[in-house]
Amino acid sequence: MKFDVTKLSWVDFALVLVLLIGVVRGRKRGMSEELLDLLKWLASLVVASMFYQPLGDYFEAHSPFSHLFCYVAVYLVTVLLIRLIFSMLKRKVGEKLVGSDLFGSAEYYLGVGAGLVRYACVTLMVLALLNSRLYSPEEIEKSKKTQAENFGTISFPTFAGIQEQVFAKSILGRSIKQHFDSVLIKPTPAEKKGLERSGSVKKREQVIDEVLKPR
Repeated sequence: MKFDVTKLSWVDFALVLVLLIGVVRGRKRGMSEELLDLLKWLASLVVASMFYQPLGDYFEAHSPFSHLFCYVAVYLVTVLLIRLIFSMLKRKVGEKLVGSDLFGSAEYYLGVGAGLVRYACVTLMVLALLNSRLYSPEEIEKSKKTQAENFGTISFPTFAGIQEQVFAKSILGRSIKQHFDSVLIKPTPAEKKGLERSGSVKKREQVIDEVLKPR
């Protein structure tokens, strides 16, 4: 089947550009300098994608926050913790690793691949966050109507619109959605939740009220 370059969107070109920047950076830094950063972003991608949902579900059940908030918060906090761990590790062994000749003549060839994979991991994590919010057709239509009422024929980018450009209208975005869905945050609708909780929290409140009730 013949590839039609006219079907490429600005998103495809942007993603390719990011990966090319990773190749150039990896070639410049070499594998010794890339190694810890590569492992850091790989660990961030894998660990965050594994634990954001179970931990997010737990915190949602025991807090006034929505699933969407908990998923994104757990994801970002996990990434932050891994960055802190690798920051401490880099201070201890980073200079020794860069000063060694561990990879020999393959130093910069391996650096190219490491830079490519590192930037791919960062890209997937950005796309994971972009994928997190689920918009209903009613919400999308309401947003379009609001823009039309306020700005007429002028339209501004919306989060839902960017999602559509990336995951529906770009070749690479559709491929990522299809083949790397497991590392993306599950599309989740926004929920309005007050401080008054149902379930376990509400039961605890009922127990306390019962204990304090005058006899």
